[in-house]
Amino acid sequence: MNIDRDKKPKSAPWTPEELAIAKAEAERWVRNACLMDNAAAAYALENDLDATREMLIPVLGDPGIKLTEVRTGAAVEPARKGSRRVIFDAEAIDCDGNAFDVEVQLGGGYFSLERAVYYACALAHRRSLLEGEPFERFRRAVVVFFNDGDFAGTGRPVTSIVPTHRVGFGRTEDLGRLVSVFVCNVRDRGAKGALGRLFKDLRQTDPKLISTPGLAKALVKVKNMTMDENTMQWLLDHMSPERQERYRKSIEEAHRKGVEEGLKEGRRKGVEEGLERAVAMLLRKGLVTREAACLVLGVSDSDLDAVLEKYQGAR
Repeated sequence: MNIDRDKKPKSAPWTPEELAIAKAEAERWVRNACLMDNAAAAYALENDLDATREMLIPVLGDPGIKLTEVRTGAAVEPARKGSRRVIFDAEAIDCDGNAFDVEVQLGGGYFSLERAVYYACALAHRRSLLEGEPFERFRRAVVVFFNDGDFAGTGRPVTSIVPTHRVGFGRTEDLGRLVSVFVCNVRDRGAKGALGRLFKDLRQTDPKLISTPGLAKALVKVKNMTMDENTMQWLLDHMSPERQERYRKSIEEAHRKGVEEGLKEGRRKGVEEGLERAVAMLLRKGLVTREAACLVLGVSDSDLDAVLEKYQGAR
């Protein structure tokens, strides 16, 4: 996704105080970013054929993939009014016209297998034939979701979802050669070889420790992201809704805890002050001894005089 530096930044969805906090958080995010952050992936994979190819080959098992174009933020407009709009993280085209969508899904974000299939349908729709073209010219539409968890629930590092079509008499035809989805659990420790190295690279925050040159170069691009106003606003605008929602909730949670702790501290001080006042009054009336007063308040004999002075008017 290209950054238009001549474009005036959008208004931030926060107050000035919150925006300052968000910008500081964005700077920390850039320092700690890895390619499993969806904003980092969208920024780094733009026009990067090598990095996108290195993400696809271990999953698809096809070293012969030759990409000709990669662009991020490509949108599929709704087919009808009110339909869901789809925006691809990174849409790639190979030399045969096949389309690949690379999606990076944060662990805390919304994900379902139905969503992955929906994206595949949207990608196929985007690559639909022109009027008059024969159906034999329809090319593959492949969606690869990289997830920070086993969302497929299969216990495997890569789960392939292949649609089938019933052709009669109980037979089905495999349509995986045309439309298919691959759901990857990058936390799976059972991934071996090139796939295991890819999963490790996607989680790496230090480009020097990445084994694949394309991904190392892509992460360097993220690390070198300049923090001018336009770039910062781009980052804030393209952080996932889940990330922004977690940020908003963290502020609310901190505020709630602060209020609760304040109330608790206030109640504690109120109880302590009430107890001190009552003991001072009882001691003046001769109803308790100094020794008993010290034991109740948990103070020394010398500190008891300060308590009595503080509540000398207590009745």
